Amino acid sequence: MLLFVFRTLSQIIVAGVAINAFALLLYASYFNLKDRVAFTFVLILISLVILYSAEAIGSILEDPAQIATWLKIEWVGIILLPAVYYHFSEALLYTTGKAHKGRISWLTITIYGITAVLLAALPFPQFFNTVVMSQQPAHLEENWVTLLFTAYYILLVALAWRNFITAYKRTKTPTTRRRMVYLLIAAVAPALGSFPFMLFGSGFAGRHPLVFWVSVASVNTVVAGLINIMAYSVSFYGVSWPQRVIKSRLFKWILRGPVLAGLTLAAVTIISRVGRHLNFEGTTTLTTVVMLLMILGLQYTITLFRPLGERLFLFVDDDIDIEKLQAVEDRLLTRNDLDQLAEMLLSTACDNLQASNAAIIPTAQGLESFEVAIGEEKLVLANSEAAQAQLQEIYPGLFAQDASDRSLLIRLPDKQLNAADSQLGWMVLQPVDLPNLNTDQLRILSGITTRIANAMSDWLATQSIYDSLQEFSYEDEWLMRSRGRGQVDATALLDDGHQVDSREVSLWVRDALTHYWGGPKFTKNPLLKLNVVQAAMAANDNNPSKGLRSILKQAIEETRPAGERKFTSEWLIYNILDMKFVEGKRVKEIALKLSVSEADLYRKQRLAIETVSEHVLKMEEASK
Repeated sequence: MLLFVFRTLSQIIVAGVAINAFALLLYASYFNLKDRVAFTFVLILISLVILYSAEAIGSILEDPAQIATWLKIEWVGIILLPAVYYHFSEALLYTTGKAHKGRISWLTITIYGITAVLLAALPFPQFFNTVVMSQQPAHLEENWVTLLFTAYYILLVALAWRNFITAYKRTKTPTTRRRMVYLLIAAVAPALGSFPFMLFGSGFAGRHPLVFWVSVASVNTVVAGLINIMAYSVSFYGVSWPQRVIKSRLFKWILRGPVLAGLTLAAVTIISRVGRHLNFEGTTTLTTVVMLLMILGLQYTITLFRPLGERLFLFVDDDIDIEKLQAVEDRLLTRNDLDQLAEMLLSTACDNLQASNAAIIPTAQGLESFEVAIGEEKLVLANSEAAQAQLQEIYPGLFAQDASDRSLLIRLPDKQLNAADSQLGWMVLQPVDLPNLNTDQLRILSGITTRIANAMSDWLATQSIYDSLQEFSYEDEWLMRSRGRGQVDATALLDDGHQVDSREVSLWVRDALTHYWGGPKFTKNPLLKLNVVQAAMAANDNNPSKGLRSILKQAIEETRPAGERKFTSEWLIYNILDMKFVEGKRVKEIALKLSVSEADLYRKQRLAIETVSEHVLKMEEASK
């Protein structure tokens, strides 16, 4: 009975390690794979996914041919692991300033060459013998090739650990040493979990099966935990997030990925096997119900208790600041949020007053483009000055009605300013018979007015936050990239602060084009710090805005096809850039001129902005 329990538990854990490795591989898609440590860690994860997935699938099969096939696939991961493991150690050593000529050493290239030869020989039984089925778990029969591979495996792991120890010795501060220790302890996992123990331990497994399966379950549990620690440590190399964000995202990813899938898999497997053992007829139905309950229950539990877990274990010293950040995130309004909220409130006002048409007419700076109107007909104002005069007579500072078209004008005050005459704009409804409105209607209307005014005021405050973020200089961007990575990678603190990410440049270009002829997104744009823009200032009266505008214009002209301007698909990118940003035409006008839908125009506009970003990056590289 115990043998059955621990063998089943071992199979569950193996599947859990495969799920965990795959989840971390997806998590690593956030990484900057141009970084050597992050890239080689991804290669390690790929090896582990192949190895443990094949082992998990092969352990539940009964057909010898299928078992042999999955065992050979498992050996693909085993053969890959020592090569990528050594490559990872070399990349880690590079971060401490121990560099070699070229991006990859000749020894690493040679190792990958040997790996390719071994993979090519794997399908042939002359090199890798047939599968042994008489002893469980199934394994390859020992021969001279497997012996040589084992020696090769141990040699590469030893060389890798020589690099690890050298890298540790080259770290000089307590912080970097502590981070390096975490990484080195976790680095035991791939080497330990991938070693082909069954080549030499099959006899022991046959004589002491219970001890063997307990050992396998224990080792794989340790491997699963160490892989997560390794992913956490490598995250500092692969992304520019601060330590707080790395912890939070990895914590959420593990809970909603490996933990959820692993516990569900364990429950389903145990119920299924116990049900078959007891000949229970409803096993399939019960398994399905338990799986659904586990998924829903765990998702609910994670959602409910994750914030508490983060405050208790991850953000012990930052809990107050974290709560403030989360509150800001929850309260920030996007333009789409504001439009939807305003339309909903206007609809409520129309239903309450039985008005057919309604609109919001902004008057405050920063709200010029915000216009929301609903109704069957286009709302027309007769004489707003006369209406405003009546405003003071009927409800001072709040309501007004223009008798000529029965328009009700409602002043939208700015809650951020205490001045009596401060306002954001007007809410207009037609037709409304103000004298006949009852108290409840006026109370509801007053509440709607307050909510719309508060939403507009909050949106303006949000824009101020966005504009403030634009003031971050390249040094601030460099600080964000370095504050996490610099704790484990000393070279990050020595990197040129003007190294930029293509995705960041694309966002900056979009903002600059949006305010092409002036505005905070242009005058405070991080692109102004680019070398190519600094050089362009000399030819533009040392004016930063003119310099940036000339570079953007040059990048736009790079998209222009040869010949006379036409309105064909070949000219689509250039025409969108020129008409939308340089000439400042409206979307509807451009879509009509180019014979495309507005939705398609927005998609093409994103492509056009990315194209300009690529040209700006090329010019920046050429200026160095």
